Amino acid sequence: FICKSVNITEDPDVGLDMIGIVTKRGYPIIEHFVETSDGYILGIFNIPYGINGPPTNKTAKKPVILLQHGLLDSSFTWVNNYKNESLAYILADKGYDVWMGNNRGNTFSKRHIKYKPHSEEFWNFTYDEMGRIDTPDTIEYILNMTGQTKLAYVGHSQGTIQFFLLPTVRPDIIPKIAFYGALAPIAFEYNCRSILLRLLSDLDIPELYELVGRKQFLPGIHILDKVDPILCGIEPPLCNDILGLLCGPTNDLNDTRIQVYVSGTPADTSVKNMIHWQQAIEQNKFQMFDYGSPTKNEQIYGPNYPTPPQYNLSMITFPTGLYSGTDDWLADPTDVNKLISLLPQQSIVQQIVVVGFAHLDFVW
Repeated sequence: FICKSVNITEDPDVGLDMIGIVTKRGYPIIEHFVETSDGYILGIFNIPYGINGPPTNKTAKKPVILLQHGLLDSSFTWVNNYKNESLAYILADKGYDVWMGNNRGNTFSKRHIKYKPHSEEFWNFTYDEMGRIDTPDTIEYILNMTGQTKLAYVGHSQGTIQFFLLPTVRPDIIPKIAFYGALAPIAFEYNCRSILLRLLSDLDIPELYELVGRKQFLPGIHILDKVDPILCGIEPPLCNDILGLLCGPTNDLNDTRIQVYVSGTPADTSVKNMIHWQQAIEQNKFQMFDYGSPTKNEQIYGPNYPTPPQYNLSMITFPTGLYSGTDDWLADPTDVNKLISLLPQQSIVQQIVVVGFAHLDFVW
């Protein structure tokens, strides 16, 4: 074995936070805080205009769009590339008032008015609460701030799950949606090929809680924030393999930027949320969290629900665009087709399948 010294060129964007990387690109950015109805403090961000400055007509209202990240991700995913490659910059330059959400428990949303992040109570959530509470409360906040009555929503991965379930639990939000763009759309996960999620699906709930606890999912993974950028600078293909454990392989990522991507990812979620993903793989249903027994489910959902209530996809009545890839391990084409078959066909205004695209190619 011969040890060789390696010259590592660290990308200057490594270590920059949301505000740092956006201002470096020459765009304005404002951080806002949304207090949810159940007490979480969500950090969200707004790029109000593009690189050429604010509009000359101060009274004109710009179209508003909310971008929502995926599993173990954050708003950083929309700004971590160059200005011609990151969706937030592209939309801002096209004249949109761009807002970026963050789900409870991630890097920018680790506060609660009552619970501390080291408590089990803080981490007692899944994507159900994200769609039931985080997204609607964020939408209401944005509409109030902008004076608009509607906005467009673009979600990636888990950001689509929480929006597909939203109309079932918050039908009052439906009239406030001008357009829904689903990148790597997910409701069903039965054919998911993610190695990490498949490993979790082999365990039952007690085994999972015993293995990883009841709080934050793999909190020790934060060491990757330091190790991954270095590793990715030395050996980008190996770094891509690490990402592939969750999302699957890709041939379309810019290897030179992977060290930047992983400097902000993974961005945390709860063990309970990962179990909800596991259940989607096992049960092949788009439904609320399964507490493991008819008795427990009825305690949570009521006497008529020995099994969890299912989300009603027929309530997706706003204009919807679906953008999927043929090589996506999380949004598998078979599962995407099942999702599409259950949506009101008149609501689908665009459907594009990108040959060769994998899960992360839609954002990175």
